[in-house]
Amino acid sequence: MGSRRACLAEVLEARCLLSAVTWTGAHNTGLWTDPLNWTGGSGVPGAVDSVTIGSGFSTITIDSGTQAVHTLSSASPLQISGGSLAVASTATVSANLTLAGGTLQSTTISTTGAAALTFANNGNNRLVNVAVSGAMSLAGSGV
Repeated sequence: MGSRRACLAEVLEARCLLSAVTWTGAHNTGLWTDPLNWTGGSGVPGAVDSVTIGSGFSTITIDSGTQAVHTLSSASPLQISGGSLAVASTATVSANLTLAGGTLQSTTISTTGAAALTFANNGNNRLVNVAVSGAMSLAGSGV
């Protein structure tokens, strides 16, 4: 008879898979926090999601809460008018990203083409641990 070999099983660490989430604007509210505006109405993107926003949409607004994603690529204008947006990796925008009373944090933002990171006339705008590559515009009082 042959020899028997022991079979061993090893427990692996927990894994978190990144998922791709796309803005559809299907609910026509323009609000980032509206789950019906995202791929299949499946919910607002989270910290492990790679977010893509195509061109041709009106301004998409983050007006409350702390929104966190892994990556962001946007070809339509974004506005943070309340709450905050944290991007764990790189945020690439080819349309303006405007801070109008909100916070952008923990990212490297890359503006391309005519896009700029813009600060509206509001003293409540904040950048926290952000590196900017590309155009940035400061205008008005209280910026």
